Parts: sequence; C-alpha cells; structure tokens
Amino acid sequence: MPCMARISPLVRALSTLCILSALAACESTPSTSTSTSLPDTGPIWTILLDAFQGPNHAAFAQQRAASFTQSAGLTGFWVAASADQSEVNFGRYPAADSSQAKADLRRLQSLAQQGRITPRMLSIVPSSQPAQGPNAQWELRNAREPGAVYSLVIEQFTPALGPDYRRAAEQQCANLRAQNLKTFYYHGPQDSVVTLEQFTNAAAKIATSGPSAGRTVYHPFITDTLQKQYPFLKINGQVPAPTNPNQKPTPTFLIRIPD
Repeated sequence: MPCMARISPLVRALSTLCILSALAACESTPSTSTSTSLPDTGPIWTILLDAFQGPNHAAFAQQRAASFTQSAGLTGFWVAASADQSEVNFGRYPAADSSQAKADLRRLQSLAQQGRITPRMLSIVPSSQPAQGPNAQWELRNAREPGAVYSLVIEQFTPALGPDYRRAAEQQCANLRAQNLKTFYYHGPQDSVVTLEQFTNAAAKIATSGPSAGRTVYHPFITDTLQKQYPFLKINGQVPAPTNPNQKPTPTFLIRIPD
C-alpha cells in the first residue's frame, strides 16, 4: 500500500517477505474456503502468487491454482475472489514471521527456481479476508466508508515492541476510541498502524504551482487541524528522539486504505 512518507511499508502485493505454506495448514484442493484453525483475532496471513482482474477473473484464478497444484505436486493453493479481482494464494498463517512460514518460503523459492511453478508474485500478505475478533469493526478495511480513499497514520507499532505489537495497535485504537476519536487499525506485513479519520481523494492533491509544485499537498483540514493536534508519528507509543539536532520526527501522514 503506497504511503506518502518514508516509513516501513504497509503493502500487500509488494512485500519483500516471501513464504510457502506447510501441507498441514492447507486445503486438500484449491478453494475459497477459510481455515478454522487460526486465531479469531488479528490478520490471517497468506502467500500471494498471482492476481487477475477483468472479465472471468475468478475462472482464470481457479485455473492457475489448479495448474500450480499439478505442477508443484502440492495441495493448499486457494483463491480469494472479490467483485473486481481474484487472487491465487497458498496457505494461511496466524503470523507473517512464523517458523513454518519461513520453512515454506524456502520450499516455494526452490520450486520457482526449478521452473516447476511460475508465480508472478511471491509475497507474504494479510489475507483479503476481513479481520475477525472483538475489534474487527475498527479494522481499516472493514470500516471503510463509501468514497473513502485515505486515512491519517498517527501511530505505528513494530516487532521491536514484542510479539504482541499487533494487539498493541488494536488496544491503542480502542483507547483512542474511548476518547471519542475516530480511529482505525491496519496490520501490514511488517508493522501495524493506528489511523485517524477517513478522507476522499480531495484530501491529497499534486500541487501545480507555488513552492510545492509537483509535490503532494494535503487538504487544509488535515494540515491545519489534525496535524496540529497530531504532528508527529508515534512509534511503539512515543515519538522517537531525533538522532541529530537537524533531524525532525516523522510527521503524521496519509495512507491509502487497502482494498
């Protein structure tokens, strides 16, 4: 998911962590069914191998999943289909960095190097399945409003906080909600964020003149109101101290709401 500041990525299809799932964690044939063995909180992680759009995208994805199953000699490929896109995935995991995921990565990479499978992507991503659990209604994708495109990132939680950093993001979202703030959370492949409010395309524009020409500028409501209250990004609960006198903390920034 592209963002407008230099910060660790929250992308789905372009993550640099790649994995392949264990046979025991997978379906026996390609399908769109969901696992019942994963936790009921946090994201479900999977391997994205291919994606199709346009007419008959679901049929193309199912064909690709079946082809992978036959050529790899593995089961566990499955298709996640939405109205606009179908994705070919392998496996479902409770965490992106599980030991099983790492082992599966090596296996999938080996198959690709041998030419037995030819995926266009090999990325560990949060599944396109909606979040579940007690805070699922505040997950950014689940809570997306009609016409909303952006949300303002005000806090980031990383593995440096510990293995429960994703739960910490959800808890902070709940804490801010208790203060009547319209916050959301999103779990990316490498970190989690807490965001504030939702905005349409009008929230960010490319300036065509003036000192900011050619750069992205935010709507005055964001710069003059929200960023006055939340000027700098908190990381694991605090604004990091600058490493030199000329350095400033990372400003809060907009991200696109993931599909």
